[in-house]
Amino acid sequence: MGTQVRLGLRGKILLIATLVVVFTIATTVVTVGGLFTEAYTRVMASRADAIAQGLVLQLERLLSLGMDLEEILGFEEQCRDSLSQDEDLAYAFVAKADGHVLFDPYPARTASLIEVGGLGAALGLGHPTLIKVSQNGKASFAAIRPVHNLETQTAAAVVVGFSQEVVSGQLDRLLLSGSGIGLLALAAGLLILTMAVSRFVTQPLGQLVAEVESLRRDEGGSPRRIQVKGEAEVAILVAGFNRLLDRIDRREVELIQARESAEVANKAKTEFLANISHELRTPMHGILAFAKHGMKKTYQRPELEALHYLFKNIDTAATRMLPLLTNLLDLSQITSGTMQLQWQTLDLLELVRSEWMAVEDLAKEKRLRLEIDGKGPVMAKGDPNRLRQVVHNLFTNAIRYSNPGGQINVECQRLDSGLRLVFADEGPGIPENELETIFDRFVQSSRTKTGAGGVGLGLAICREILNAHGGRIHAQSRQPLGAAFIVELPDHPTTDPWDRKTATQVVKTRNTQ
Repeated sequence: MGTQVRLGLRGKILLIATLVVVFTIATTVVTVGGLFTEAYTRVMASRADAIAQGLVLQLERLLSLGMDLEEILGFEEQCRDSLSQDEDLAYAFVAKADGHVLFDPYPARTASLIEVGGLGAALGLGHPTLIKVSQNGKASFAAIRPVHNLETQTAAAVVVGFSQEVVSGQLDRLLLSGSGIGLLALAAGLLILTMAVSRFVTQPLGQLVAEVESLRRDEGGSPRRIQVKGEAEVAILVAGFNRLLDRIDRREVELIQARESAEVANKAKTEFLANISHELRTPMHGILAFAKHGMKKTYQRPELEALHYLFKNIDTAATRMLPLLTNLLDLSQITSGTMQLQWQTLDLLELVRSEWMAVEDLAKEKRLRLEIDGKGPVMAKGDPNRLRQVVHNLFTNAIRYSNPGGQINVECQRLDSGLRLVFADEGPGIPENELETIFDRFVQSSRTKTGAGGVGLGLAICREILNAHGGRIHAQSRQPLGAAFIVELPDHPTTDPWDRKTATQVVKTRNTQ
């Protein structure tokens, strides 16, 4: 794998500045190159046209004396002299409109210009023109001026041309000299920029970063305020950072006070729930006993049918209220750390079967079936009553939220370091973003708030009980419908069974991994 190069602030600024300057230079070079080529081509065209005009004047002067073009001798020397006046010109000759060359000092150069280069069509135009022609793959520009006889008719044309290589050569020299100057200017600019960035940016910010890092490593105590000397911008940054530290100090004090108040309120709430649930459970048992006694005395007595109906409603309401009071009392014991676990070795699969028998009447009302996947005995270590409470809560949840005629599946698996129980139903399922929050107290899934019952304590109690056992519980969504609750218990708890707080911390840490 390649080594990654990390640039500091100064390196990044210089890199960005270099890229901007290089891009600007490249754009300028392309633009200037195009403009220079166009301008220098016009200059060369003017020079060629001026020489062509001079040759035309000489020819027309001879024609004005009554001479024919064929009678003129030695005019090739005039063309040669014209070329010698300007080294950048490539050719100069005189030709008729039909392409016949009359005077040409270097016929070998221009032999194919008229036929192949595309010059022939422009010889008879009768007015000055500039065209681009090609010869042997090389481009050139030709300035053409007509020669008129005494009758002002076009008798011939003077052609003076220059190669495109002349323009390209000038452009190359310009770019070479300009690039050298540009590189020197770029180097000087980067040097000045480096010095300026170091002086006004990186050095003050480096001091600020050093102070912040020192602050980060400081253990305990109030954060130190930073003192950095620098320009106005850096001073403003430091002042803002110091104000931020002041706000953090104030917010930390507020959070400590709020936490202490919340702890006091939570303790009071826990004590209230414990007291109220304890005080209500005894009279609730009395209400249930009297209700059942009343139902027995009024059973199948028509004259007391209305009274029997009232006793039955009282019994139903009290029966629903008693588990809630039990859950509140259990939750208060768990929260306060007073829950006692009676550790035993038990057959977990047998416990599941016996607890299903306890809730089977509820399941039959919705025509639910139970499927257990596992072979017993499955031995585990724990508190039978508390584990029975976990299984009971999971069964009642599955029954409460399953669709009529569905199936509840329980799967028991032996792991390397413990065992796993999976309770799966065919209910509405649980949204992905609620798979963890449903284990909070008094929280229900948004898909199960249908009035089917429950106040959101059962799963919270299950998690607390399993945490005390050194185990864990979590939920999964099933496709296309339903939810699964996975219970995991270790063979040998890694913490003191009586230390519920330590066990809870260990398991919660494992749950977040």
